[in-house]
Amino acid sequence: MHPWILGLWLMSAPASEWQLIERVVAVVDDDVVLASELERRLEIAAVALAKLPDAERARHAKDLRSNLLRGLVDERLIALGAARLGLTVDDSEIDRAVAQIRTANNFDDAALTRALADSGWTMPEYRSDVGRQLLRFKLFTAVLSGRLTVSDEAVQAAYAAEKAKNPALGEFADVSQRLRDDLRERILNEEADRWLIEARGNTHVELRP
Repeated sequence: MHPWILGLWLMSAPASEWQLIERVVAVVDDDVVLASELERRLEIAAVALAKLPDAERARHAKDLRSNLLRGLVDERLIALGAARLGLTVDDSEIDRAVAQIRTANNFDDAALTRALADSGWTMPEYRSDVGRQLLRFKLFTAVLSGRLTVSDEAVQAAYAAEKAKNPALGEFADVSQRLRDDLRERILNEEADRWLIEARGNTHVELRP
């Protein structure tokens, strides 16, 4: 058994004074998820939960820890899959993505930093999260490329369904690309969930919550 399975211990003191300084909460192949990572995700989630009404907060809080741990495991699985294909994300790609987010929200650097702080994030953490999202998109676009085609008929059907719910919806030509993108994203997410289920079954995953 790997020594880190039992945790990371402060070894400089006599055995009787050993102190646990870190704990492993999941093993994914040759990688680990540390308790400190999970606790940080819980801190960030708590900021968002605090802004919800009581009933909704209780619903989202249920199984929160296990759901966040599963998310951290999935991040490791995605990183493994991306590494096998030689896929990476560099700082310039993250810079562009963050710049697009600033523009979309009419933020300057200071405003974005304040918005992140209000949500419990630091800028380095947010940049890391953007990098993970970009890597996820790269991986699933690569491995699912043949399954992400959206037919014109599917876009027409989506338009008709949305038009029935919202008669004020614009003309088909004005919204068709948005509908196509929405359908493609839905397919990608569904296929990504299937990929992750298969990856969990084919990879050594051990949860130690």
